[in-house]
Amino acid sequence: MKQRRSSQIRSRQKQVLQKTGPIHSGGLRRIAAIFYDCILLIGILFTATALLLTLNHGEAFTAGNIYYSAFLVGISATFFCWFWTHGGQTLGMRAWKIRLERADGSPCDIRTAISHFIVGVTLGLALGMGWWFALIDRKGRALQDVICRTRVIRAD
Repeated sequence: MKQRRSSQIRSRQKQVLQKTGPIHSGGLRRIAAIFYDCILLIGILFTATALLLTLNHGEAFTAGNIYYSAFLVGISATFFCWFWTHGGQTLGMRAWKIRLERADGSPCDIRTAISHFIVGVTLGLALGMGWWFALIDRKGRALQDVICRTRVIRAD
């Protein structure tokens, strides 16, 4: 009885989804997913730094070391772009049941993922301008989604 009822509910949800299209993710889910991902990414960056210190004879990197900064940005970009091109979800996005995809519903390719990362970080550094845009967009898209022609949808 319960299985029949749950299959009926899933069938109705699919019918609604086909009529209305995918449900766009809310801003709070996206922020929570980013928070989760940042915790994981900090651990990865600490580990990468520890490994890199062996090449620097155990000495700390100077504050203005451009190579070290580029190394950390490269690892961060690799982290996000790999997940976005392999299923559209980082671990934080998976926990909060959201997914990044192209605006037409197709999976992200590497070019889209890299541009989304670059635009997202740039707008994030500009006082979170991309996120403020989500308050006025009727679909709740961040500015980086509009610029890169992507969308973050619920993956329930």
